[in-house]
Amino acid sequence: MSQIDKNPHPPISNNVQEVSDLLQEKNTIETNIFKSEAKIQVLKEQIKKINKKLFHKCNHKWKYDNGCAFDDHTKYFCEICEICLIFL
Repeated sequence: MSQIDKNPHPPISNNVQEVSDLLQEKNTIETNIFKSEAKIQVLKEQIKKINKKLFHKCNHKWKYDNGCAFDDHTKYFCEICEICLIFL
Protein backbone atom coordinates (compact mmCIF):
# COMPACT_ATOMS: atom_id res chain seq x y z
CA MET A 1 0.00 0.00 0.00
CA SER A 2 1.42 3.39 -0.99
CA GLN A 3 1.34 6.62 1.03
CA ILE A 4 -1.42 7.94 -1.25
CA ASP A 5 -3.71 5.08 -0.21
CA LYS A 6 -3.21 5.88 3.49
CA ASN A 7 -4.89 9.31 3.40
CA PRO A 8 -5.99 10.00 7.01
CA HIS A 9 -8.59 12.54 5.94
CA PRO A 10 -12.00 11.30 4.86
CA PRO A 11 -13.21 12.47 1.45
CA ILE A 12 -15.14 15.73 1.38
CA SER A 13 -18.78 15.37 0.42
CA ASN A 14 -19.62 16.87 -2.94
CA ASN A 15 -23.30 17.16 -2.13
CA VAL A 16 -24.11 20.40 -3.92
CA GLN A 17 -27.56 20.77 -2.35
CA GLU A 18 -26.20 20.36 1.18
CA VAL A 19 -23.51 22.98 0.54
CA SER A 20 -26.08 25.33 -0.97
CA ASP A 21 -28.39 24.89 2.03
CA LEU A 22 -25.56 25.56 4.47
CA LEU A 23 -24.53 28.69 2.60
CA GLN A 24 -28.11 29.94 2.59
CA GLU A 25 -28.42 29.28 6.34
CA LYS A 26 -25.11 31.08 6.97
CA ASN A 27 -26.22 34.09 4.90
CA THR A 28 -29.53 34.26 6.74
CA ILE A 29 -27.76 34.22 10.10
CA GLU A 30 -25.29 36.91 8.98
CA THR A 31 -28.18 39.08 7.78
CA ASN A 32 -29.96 38.66 11.11
CA ILE A 33 -26.77 39.61 12.97
CA PHE A 34 -26.35 42.72 10.80
CA LYS A 35 -29.97 43.79 11.38
CA SER A 36 -29.64 43.16 15.13
CA GLU A 37 -26.44 45.21 15.35
CA ALA A 38 -28.13 48.06 13.49
CA LYS A 39 -31.09 47.90 15.88
CA ILE A 40 -28.71 47.97 18.88
CA GLN A 41 -27.04 51.11 17.48
CA VAL A 42 -30.41 52.82 17.11
CA LEU A 43 -31.34 51.92 20.68
CA LYS A 44 -27.99 53.17 22.01
CA GLU A 45 -28.54 56.50 20.25
CA GLN A 46 -32.00 56.73 21.83
CA ILE A 47 -30.45 56.16 25.26
CA LYS A 48 -27.89 58.92 24.61
CA LYS A 49 -30.67 61.36 23.70
CA ILE A 50 -32.68 60.41 26.79
CA ASN A 51 -29.60 60.80 29.00
CA LYS A 52 -28.98 64.31 27.60
CA LYS A 53 -32.58 65.28 28.37
CA LEU A 54 -32.31 63.79 31.86
CA PHE A 55 -29.10 65.68 32.50
CA HIS A 56 -30.77 69.01 31.72
CA LYS A 57 -34.18 68.34 33.28
CA CYS A 58 -33.37 66.46 36.49
CA ASN A 59 -32.89 68.29 39.78
CA HIS A 60 -29.77 66.21 40.46
CA LYS A 61 -28.73 64.85 43.82
CA TRP A 62 -25.09 63.94 43.24
CA LYS A 63 -23.52 61.17 45.28
CA TYR A 64 -19.92 59.99 45.31
CA ASP A 65 -19.48 56.56 43.74
CA ASN A 66 -17.58 54.51 46.30
CA GLY A 67 -17.18 51.67 43.81
CA CYS A 68 -14.99 53.62 41.42
CA ALA A 69 -11.23 53.36 41.27
CA PHE A 70 -8.97 56.34 41.87
CA ASP A 71 -8.32 56.71 38.12
CA ASP A 72 -11.94 56.33 36.90
CA HIS A 73 -13.37 59.30 35.03
CA THR A 74 -16.77 58.90 36.69
CA LYS A 75 -16.72 59.79 40.38
CA TYR A 76 -20.31 60.88 40.98
CA PHE A 77 -23.79 59.76 40.00
CA CYS A 78 -27.25 61.22 40.48
CA GLU A 79 -29.42 59.32 42.95
CA ILE A 80 -32.54 60.49 41.10
CA CYS A 81 -31.85 59.86 37.40
CA GLU A 82 -28.73 57.66 37.72
CA ILE A 83 -26.73 59.79 35.29
CA CYS A 84 -22.98 59.72 35.90
CA LEU A 85 -21.02 62.94 36.18
CA ILE A 86 -17.92 62.53 34.05
CA PHE A 87 -14.76 64.52 34.60
CA LEU A 88 -12.32 64.31 31.70
